[in-house]
Order: sequence, then C-alpha cells, then structure tokens
Amino acid sequence: MQTNSEQNPKKSQKTKAIAFSLCFFFAPLGFHRLYVGKIKTGMLMLLLGGTWYYWFIQDLLTSLSAFNAFGALDLTTISNIQSMPTSTNPWMTGFGTVLFIWVLIDLILIVTGNFKDNEGKTLA
Repeated sequence: MQTNSEQNPKKSQKTKAIAFSLCFFFAPLGFHRLYVGKIKTGMLMLLLGGTWYYWFIQDLLTSLSAFNAFGALDLTTISNIQSMPTSTNPWMTGFGTVLFIWVLIDLILIVTGNFKDNEGKTLA
C-alpha cells in the first residue's frame, strides 16, 4: 500500500486535519508551522505567542490581585488609578493583532488546501 506522498509526489505526508487542529487549538504558539517543517516561522510565532501569553497571564494575575477573598474590589490595595492593571499594553495589543491576522490567514490557507509544507508540497 502506498502512502499519499508515493501516490502523488506533490502531496506532503503531513495532513490538513492535524495542521488545522494544531492551528485551531494552539494558534498563537505556531505548532502547526513547526508540524509542517516551517521551523523559522514556527519559532518566530512561538516567540511572539509565548510573549503575548506571558503578558496576558501577568495582566490577569495583576487584575485578580486587586480583589479580596470575597470577590470585591479591594480599594485599599490600589494606590492610584494608574496602578490599576490594564490590558492596553501596546506591545500586547500589537503582538495580539499580528498573531490574530497571521493565524486567521493560516487557518484559511489550511481549510482551502493552499497551506504548504517546508518543501512546497500541499498537505494531504
């Protein structure tokens, strides 16, 4: 029995289903790009996505620390309004926007069958 790449030399051994699943569930981390062998862009996406997740978790934890054990906002821990945590960090917003557009394009390419592996072959 022949594999997809043996039947059609222009088809990759990597599958669209796995690439789509990785892109959908782990989108900003670039696992789908690493899966198809696009190491440089996968590592770049992992760096951007990891940085974005770090800032997101940091903002989330900072926000949660402003609440007391009863879930009420503890105004005694807030020295001024500028110390209130916000998710308007310009780097986080910029990385988030770039990642969202990049992932959206990758998802569209995978679904339409135009996403290629590192050798330029379409996914099976």
